[in-house]
Amino acid sequence: MVSMPVARPIQALAAPLMLTYAPLALAAALLHRPGWAVAGLAALLTGIACAMQGRAGRRGWGLWLLLTALATLAVAYGKQTWLLDAVPVAFNAALAWLFGHTLRAGREPLVARIIASMEGEARLALPGVHRYARQVTVFWAVLLGLQTLLLAAYWLGTGPMQLTPPPAMVWYAHLGGYLVPVLAMLGEYSVRRLRLRHIHHPGPAEFARNLAACWPSLVRGMWA
Repeated sequence: MVSMPVARPIQALAAPLMLTYAPLALAAALLHRPGWAVAGLAALLTGIACAMQGRAGRRGWGLWLLLTALATLAVAYGKQTWLLDAVPVAFNAALAWLFGHTLRAGREPLVARIIASMEGEARLALPGVHRYARQVTVFWAVLLGLQTLLLAAYWLGTGPMQLTPPPAMVWYAHLGGYLVPVLAMLGEYSVRRLRLRHIHHPGPAEFARNLAACWPSLVRGMWA
């Protein structure tokens, strides 16, 4: 009873802290400010710790300890910027796997799970909805997989190969890689309204509220 009021405000800080790392990483790369890269790493790891408060088991805290140890070593050896560049690679790879592994035989596609959680099984049973959900899951797995390969090439090029990337690639690695999924989401929403125009669709604001409400249960199910 005592811990609940404390855990909720701490968890609410997770998203702002993790989102802080992207602009700091971009500024560190463009302006050659390694101290800002350290601040980005600190914000990212603190945000992860806040998100896991009261939720993560041994695996979650083990992963956080590993990341913290790697960040500490990177700062000690002056490699914090290179480690920070690995975050978009890991982020896209994790999401690509998250979408892709639900396409295996006997599994429910991730987008279908989201629809069922947000709008119920009856919505998923409407004509064409389940098929479209599988197609969108494939789309996200491919898009995020391609981004992973592109960002990994940038990461290896600026690290072991010590190449100097063009400024446009730096912007893409730290900012564009996050804007592409946002634009893809908006594009998919337009395609969905066209492909499934025989059914009612919630507006963007209602969709965002529903997704925010059901996301914690989805995450818990996928973590289990």
